[in-house]
Formats: sequence, structure tokens, C-alpha cells
Amino acid sequence: MLCTALVHAQSTLYNEGAAIYILPGTSLNIQGDYQNEPRSLNANFDPQVTNVGEVRITGDILNNSGFELFLDNNGMVIMNGSMDQAISGNSQLTFYDLNLNKSAGTVNLQRNISVENNLSLSNGSLNLNNSFIDLGFSGVLELETDNNRIYSTGSGYLNYVVNSNPSFSESLGGLGLYLEGDISGGTIIQRLHTSTASVSDGSIARMYKVQLIGGDFIQSLKFSYLTPELNGIAESDLAIYSSSDNGTTWEKLGGIINTASNIIEVTGQNLTNAVWLTLADANCSSAPTVDLGEPVVNFCAGDNIVLDAGNPGNTYLWSTGETTQIISVSSSGTYSVVVSNQSGCENSDTIQLIERQIPSSSFTSAIVCIGETTSFTNTSSGEGNLTHSWNFGDPMTDTDISAQMNPQYEYPSPGKYTVELTTESEYGCSDIELMDVYVAPYPIAAFSVNNACMGENVVFQNLSDVDSTILSTNGLSFSWDFGDGKTSSLQNPSHSYLLEGVYTVSLEVVSNAGCSDVIQEQIQIYEAPVVDFDYTAACADEPVFFANNTTISSGGLNFTWDFGDGTSSSDIHPEKVYTNSGTYQVTLDASTNFGCTKSATHTVIIQSCEFGDCLNAENQPMVDLGADKGICNGESISLDAGNLGSTYLWSDGSTNRILNAVNSGTYWVEVTNALGCLARDEVEIVDLTFDLPDTVKICVNSNLLLEVPFFEKALYEWSSLSGVISSQNVLEVSSIGQYFVTVEGSSGCIMKDTINVINDPKPITARFLASSIVDVGDTLQFIDLSYPSPASYEWSFGDGVSSFESDPYHVYLTEGSYDASLIVSDGQCNSTRIKTITVRLLRQQVEDEVLLFTEILKTGLYPNPTHGELNLDITLNKQSKVQIGIYDSWGRALEIRDTSLEEATISFDVSTFSPGVYYLKVLFSGKSKVFRFVNL
Repeated sequence: MLCTALVHAQSTLYNEGAAIYILPGTSLNIQGDYQNEPRSLNANFDPQVTNVGEVRITGDILNNSGFELFLDNNGMVIMNGSMDQAISGNSQLTFYDLNLNKSAGTVNLQRNISVENNLSLSNGSLNLNNSFIDLGFSGVLELETDNNRIYSTGSGYLNYVVNSNPSFSESLGGLGLYLEGDISGGTIIQRLHTSTASVSDGSIARMYKVQLIGGDFIQSLKFSYLTPELNGIAESDLAIYSSSDNGTTWEKLGGIINTASNIIEVTGQNLTNAVWLTLADANCSSAPTVDLGEPVVNFCAGDNIVLDAGNPGNTYLWSTGETTQIISVSSSGTYSVVVSNQSGCENSDTIQLIERQIPSSSFTSAIVCIGETTSFTNTSSGEGNLTHSWNFGDPMTDTDISAQMNPQYEYPSPGKYTVELTTESEYGCSDIELMDVYVAPYPIAAFSVNNACMGENVVFQNLSDVDSTILSTNGLSFSWDFGDGKTSSLQNPSHSYLLEGVYTVSLEVVSNAGCSDVIQEQIQIYEAPVVDFDYTAACADEPVFFANNTTISSGGLNFTWDFGDGTSSSDIHPEKVYTNSGTYQVTLDASTNFGCTKSATHTVIIQSCEFGDCLNAENQPMVDLGADKGICNGESISLDAGNLGSTYLWSDGSTNRILNAVNSGTYWVEVTNALGCLARDEVEIVDLTFDLPDTVKICVNSNLLLEVPFFEKALYEWSSLSGVISSQNVLEVSSIGQYFVTVEGSSGCIMKDTINVINDPKPITARFLASSIVDVGDTLQFIDLSYPSPASYEWSFGDGVSSFESDPYHVYLTEGSYDASLIVSDGQCNSTRIKTITVRLLRQQVEDEVLLFTEILKTGLYPNPTHGELNLDITLNKQSKVQIGIYDSWGRALEIRDTSLEEATISFDVSTFSPGVYYLKVLFSGKSKVFRFVNL
């Protein structure tokens, strides 16, 4: 059938084998259904329609023929019925242009169709049901609005294949999806029209499935929607969601909404492979709960902070770019995380981390002696408020702790203790300092010495000791007082006493920890005789009478004479005959009952008297070697015995009249003249050498004495850059500079030296601290502040009392003003400081009343060390009540005695005490004195 004009079919048109041709400009109006049935047996053609014009149908389209219904490539089919229409059949239906222009009703698609050019919705909507429309590469959906749209009550969809890389302004296939990126031809886009429950709280009734090719990607997209598709979701809440696993999990992409054009746009993406896109509520009711903790958290430098977003199995995006549930950070900053569940619902939280510096925990302490309190100086530092926790490391207690800034602690016994200081800031950052502190034991002072004689060299054997296991460097220093005004700092000194008597020797032992002990012992010095004798001149074979002039104040003496010729005597005044002339060294030894022995030696000349009376001085040779002389190194001095014609015997065995002396020493000569008379003389030759220091300091406001040794008949010349100053062996200077000395000996040799006098670079300066006003009877401490550290101290309190301690205590017994002075020395220079101390009365003194405070005048504790009996000698200035106690090293009282005394000797039985160190304390008038003793 050939249609060349407007043809009307008033009812359903069945085609079982007719070939219908609709020419251009021709319209076929079917007022009913069009059904394409299988070809009948007597038909000449397959049932088909070649449409180059226009087909209008008010009813359904059904193709059951097994052939294509429309064979054209540019004709239009218009469905314009006023009731619902359907497209169905079991054969393919392909439209070039399909137009809906219905006054009422919907077109229901009951089979898949293809539209090769335009699918336009002039009026009316199309329900896909469970079928799809294939737009292929060229099909385009047009004129879709809220009232004229494609929707689906089933799983129907529109299918479009991208022909080439599209423009971002192009709605692909008219489906309402705009893509930008690297998109190749062949990319398949499907538009579905059902709501997806798996995203957010459910999506709108539109979704796109995009199947990208190879490495293609979507960078930006625009999603168009219709109001009826919103399913009650407010437009302002819409967001684009994507899924890359076929709708199992969703990711919210967000987007910018243009409600005027019903388009939401998102950029900055990288979507690849198979992507599902839809719109859903950005504000999910089932969004995950995200809690990173307090908004602001402080943490300590070096710590790692673990941030946990919770919600296992969800997806995570941290501000650091990490995508795990838990991250670890170590830097200050603001950190945020977005957590998305499978539905694309997301929530976020933010936390600010502030790095706080770890405080520096440190402290100092000094070594103390047992019984003293250890003070700790806290030198810790850090930001914010700091708290401190001390553990003093005392294993004997659990209470050796403190929270003070600068605590004190008394340890029960000597030892090394590890002290722990924990310093914590207000931000919870802490540091621990461990340091060993030492509590030193007291040394045990002890020495032994034997009674001795006047003038003897007495050796003191130091037996002092200290436990060195606590401080390996615990050396000792010693201070001896020999009781005669002489002192020593040697370990084992020797000393000679010039007078007899009983001397109290005191030894103070100080460890390098500053712990000290004092012991006193008495030594008896016995009188030594003063030995001398005279003798008569004699010739050989004549008696020599010796007169013993030895003296001693008391006691008997024993004498031993050595006559120098191998004979001896014990007589007091012996008589001796020498058979040969010559010189004899005669020695007299005198011994007391205590073994004190002294001696005297004289040279006795026995003349021969063979040719004359040698006892007559006129017949004796005159021998004079002169005064003692100085000699320079490498030079010699000529000694002349004179008396020509005599015979000579020098101390070196030579027999010449003249001797050249090249070494220092004592030289003698014996001269025998022709009469056989003998005379003798000796001379001392000393080295004319000296060595001045290169540099010497001069004390502030003082003169300095420069000195070289004195040599008989030597010439001296001191000079400076200004000229000659002195011709003596000593020179007193008052200014700095360079000084030269020249010494010319009697032999003519010359010695020179130079010395530089400089100012004291660190002059000793006396300073001290003491209260200016005190009351009578107060114990006043004087605290030395001198600098640099003095070598010695000399205090004078202005009331006749002095002290040589560094920080002494003193009690003024009467009111008045006293000039207290301190003289300090660095070993060469001194400095003095004076301060006036005003001493007030505590109460009005009655006329003629004497305020007398109890003072110890003398004490002695002996023997020490001991085992058995311990004696205390004590003398007070008046009768007073006294308490005497003995304590062990732990401070436990072992014996207490209360008594009243002025002078007494008190004995204690310590034989039952264990070996060790003990303390004896004397309490009187609110004062105390402590002694330390050792029980063996």
C-alpha cells in the first residue's frame, strides 16, 4: 500500500503481509492500534512499514511479526492518543523519531525499543516499566519537563553510547548528564528511573550508570533532575553520590545546586571505570557518629597521638590525606576527618593538637655528713606550672618522698642514695632526673706518739681512717696542734719541743666531704740536759783535766766520755793522758733517767812540746782561713794556711799550704810549726747561688720584701728601670715593675737575676656577716663571705677572745660595743674587715651585779680510741647543772647522766659497747658540746 497523502484508518490496523510506504510529506493517521502480525501464507510481502513521512497512532503499537516494524531512517511516529498507549510485541521496534503528543494518558513501554534520532516529549510521559530505550550513538531525548517525562515503575532505563569526547555544555543523549574529562567514544551511559535505597536516606528517582573505557576518567559533571523525581528531598539538601562497586557503597561528592535550572554540579573528581551516579539527601539521618575527643588536646613533644575516627568498616578521609580509621600524628596542628558509611552518609570532626615541651628535670645537692640534713635545690625548668615529685631513695622507709620545690631530707646512715625527681607540667608532660647523692661518714681521728725529750724529733703516727667504700675519693686532710703554739698539716708530722712539760696534742681530721673528727692526746716532754765541758791545755804524755759543766734542773745524770783516741770514761770530771800529739774530737754524752741524751764535742789539741813549750801561745802557729766565703758555680777559692816552713794537713788529706776549694762545705787545716806546736782553723764555703721567681705579686696597700741570701763580703746591687736602688741583700718595694739584682762574691764571681712584681690579680678581700645588735648571752654566728676562698682566718671579737675557724660562734657576756675584726690570708696577702657589735642587756642590771653565763673552760676526752673506761675532764666557769649523754651513730641514747659541777672527771664504762663510732654530748645552759669517740 502506497500512502501519498493523508490516510486515515478508523480502527485497529492489522498487517499480516502488506508493505506500507509512507512517502515524504504524507501522514498515516491510525485511530486505534497498529498490529504487525506474522506474514500470512498467501501474502506477497513481509508485514512492514517504510515510513519516510509521519505515522500518528492513538492506540497501541504491537509487533509480533518477527520483522522490523519500521524500515525507514528519517520518518516520525507520533503517539497522540487521549488514553494510555502501549508499545509491545515480540519483535524489534526501531524508531527514527518517536514523539509523544498526547492530550491525556501515558505511553507504557512493554518491550525494548531503539530511537535513532529524536525521542521527543511534546506532551505526555513515558513509563519504561521493565524495558529500555536504546538511543545508540545518535539518539537524543528532547522536550522532557516535570509534566512530560520518562519514568519507570520497574527497572527500565535509557541507554546512550557516547560518540566522541563530549563538551561539558552538552547533555549526553539529552539524558541530563554533562561530563568533562577524558571520555572516549563508546562510553555507555544508562539512565535509570527508580530510587536507590542504599544511598543516604534513599536517592531521587534517577540514576546514571556510566561505563568508561580503559583509562578514561571524569573530572567534572553536572546532574540534571526533575522535580517529580525528588521523592520529597529538598533541593537545597541534594548532593551527588557516586558508587564504584555497583551500588554497594556510596561516596558523597557534594555539588553546587542551581535550583533554577535543576542542575547540581561537582568538579575536581577522578572517576574511572564503572561509575553509578545519583542524587540524595546530603544530610543523612543515619550518618556515622565521629568523635575525636576534646576539641583542644595538649600533647608532649616526642609523643605520637593516635586519632581514631571509629566506625569500623566505613571510609575515611583525614586532612592529612590518609584514609585509614586510625592515624598517628606527632606535630601540632588542626586535624579533621570525614567518615562515610556505605550509604555515602558522612560526618566529620576536628581536633586541635598543641605540642607542649617536655620539662627539664634537674637539681643539685651537696655531700653532707651523717646526721646532717641534705638540701636539694630544684633547677628544673619548663612551660606552664610545674609540679615536683621527689623520691629520696632511702630503702629503710616508704615515706622518703616529697612534693616540695626545694625539700630537705635526713638520711639514717652513710651511703650512696639514688634520688629521683619527677617534674610534670600542667600539660601532663614529665621528665625524670636520677642522681646519686652521698651521705659521708665521719672520719675516725686517731694517732699514736711516745713521750720524748726536749729537742728530740717526735714523730706522730697518724692512725686516722674513714670508710672509703661510700666515696672512693674520700681522702683526708689533717690539722695538728702540738700544744706549744705550733701546727702542721702533714699526715705523719714530726715536731721538736723546746721546753719540758705535758702538752695536749690535738688532731682534727677532715674528709674531702667536709666531715671532721677531733682527738686529743697528751705527751710528756722530759727535760734534756745542757751539755758542755772545759779542758786544760796539755802536751803529749801529760794529763788533761776535763771539767763537766752539764746542767739539769732536776734528776740525776749519767755521763759517757769519748776522748777521740778510742778510750772513754763515765766519770763526771775525768782526767786523760794522750801519748801522741795531735787534734782529738772529744765528745761528752749526758743521759737523764728518762733516756734524754745530749752531747757536746770539742776539738782538743795535744801539743808535742818536744822542741819547746807549745802550751805557750807565742810558740803556736797563727792559723786564720778567714771568714766564711761564697763561691760561684764552676769557680774556686784559694785557702792559705800561712806559716811558711810548717807542715799542713787539710780536711781532704792534702798537705800543701794552699788549698783550692771548688765545692761548698766545711774546710779545716792543722798546721805544725818547727817547734812541733799545732794550731787548727776551719772555714765554711757556701754556694753563691740563688733563684728568684719569675713573677711575684704585691699585696694591696702593702710593701713587698725582695731578698737574696746574705754572703760574707759579697757586694749587692738592686736596680730597676729607673736606676740603682739598694746595695743590701734585701729590697723593700711598694710598686709594681721589673727589678734586677747583681751579687758579686768575695772571689769576684758575679750572679744576676730578675724578678717581676705585679699586682695581685685576685686580691683577698675580707667580708663577713653578723648581726649588728645582740643581747647579752646570745650565741652569735660570724659567717665568712671573703673572696677568693682564704687559706686562713683570724677573728678577734673585741672582748679578748679570738678564733681561727671560718664561721665561728661567740657569746658576749657583758653589754657594750665591740669591734669584731676578721683577718683573712691567701698565704701571702692579708685583708681586714671590722664591724661594731652592740651588745644589749636583757634586763636592767642591779648595781654591782655580775651577769655570769655558763661557759666551758676546758674539756678532754680520753683515751680515744678506747675499750673499757672513757674519761671526761670538764671545767666550767661556775657551778652549773649539766646533762651528759652517750649516743650511738643512729642517735639512740645509751646512757644519760644529770649532775651539777664546776670541775670534774667523769668516767664511763663502755666495755659492753660494740665496736664503732659513738657520740658524747654535754648539755649546759641551753648549749651543747659534742665529742666523737671510737670504741675498739
